[in-house]
Amino acid sequence: MVWLAAVAVVVATGLSVARRFLGWDEQPPDPPSLALEVVNATGMSRVGRDVQLCLQSRGFDARRVAGNEPARERTVVRDLLDTTLANAHRVAAALARRRRVWFVPVERWQRPAVTARLDSSRFVDVQLVVGSDYRRLFPESVPLR
Repeated sequence: MVWLAAVAVVVATGLSVARRFLGWDEQPPDPPSLALEVVNATGMSRVGRDVQLCLQSRGFDARRVAGNEPARERTVVRDLLDTTLANAHRVAAALARRRRVWFVPVERWQRPAVTARLDSSRFVDVQLVVGSDYRRLFPESVPLR
């Protein structure tokens, strides 16, 4: 019986250490209350609308989908109001994803790039320009046909 208790203590300690150092419990922060505009730059139709629905289901205030832009490879968050990029960094942190196998994280956090394009005439705070890597950040997305 003593060996069973010792095994239980070792397993519990191992899980605690793994949780602490492997970041099993790490979650991206809650979505900020910023107005978002989604721009489709994937080269495929209707991806922007699908990403908007994914964002809304996660709790983001994704207000509209803008017209297409030329295709780009990487997804970018553009801050339209703040030169310090604080809004864009908050959105990028909330969009961060990490691929897991079973419950073990197998890669680093994946975040969109962050840039600024100041335009105070818009009715949104941040633009999300969706690139062809959108499946990395939105694995649940299924483009509508």
